Amino acid sequence: MVGPTTRGLLGALGRADADALSSLGVERRLPANSVIFHEGDAGDRFVVLLEGRVKATTYSLDGREVLLNIQGPGEAVGLAGAIDGGGRSASVIAIDAVRFVSISTEQLREFVHADPDRAFIVMEELVAWFRRANRRQVEFGTLGALGRVARQLAFLADDFSEPSAEGLALTIPVSHQDLANWVGASREAVGKAMQQLERLGALTTTGRRKLVVLDVEILRTVGE
Repeated sequence: MVGPTTRGLLGALGRADADALSSLGVERRLPANSVIFHEGDAGDRFVVLLEGRVKATTYSLDGREVLLNIQGPGEAVGLAGAIDGGGRSASVIAIDAVRFVSISTEQLREFVHADPDRAFIVMEELVAWFRRANRRQVEFGTLGALGRVARQLAFLADDFSEPSAEGLALTIPVSHQDLANWVGASREAVGKAMQQLERLGALTTTGRRKLVVLDVEILRTVGE
């Protein structure tokens, strides 16, 4: 039985169907920095995260690491590849210790065939993923480094933070290089953007790779 969640595929399915889906697969635990999928692997399965967070990464033509996404409990990872059978478009690596259920393409097919409503929910998850990918393409074409950094930090504040005395403390470590990999900018450009956001009162640094968002609305405004 999965724990209560309102996130991702498990949250969309509801408790009964989420439990039914999770019971089909094999539960596994891996330590931080473990590779769950390698880029180019055959897409014959996907995983549903129960605990911990993962990141999807690839490399640009000039050899730079590109951070594509971060996902947490309740979310399906590698779903598109499991459906179309194509090779993995990115590697998926555990940020911290993770617990997940590994589900094969055939098991997914059986799950959705049992109830057409389940198929629609799975399709909605895929559509949401493609919408996010499209939005990122628009951001790269229309926003400068400052706007892209602000929008990324707003996303992290919404999905990966906890209340603190000062604001919203990010629950994942974030360095300037991490942000550079994510938003497709140089480390120097990210450093300048962070300094400007601090001057605007949007965030503060509390330690190495530790950030607190003081005003998420400033980030959203700058990222528009």
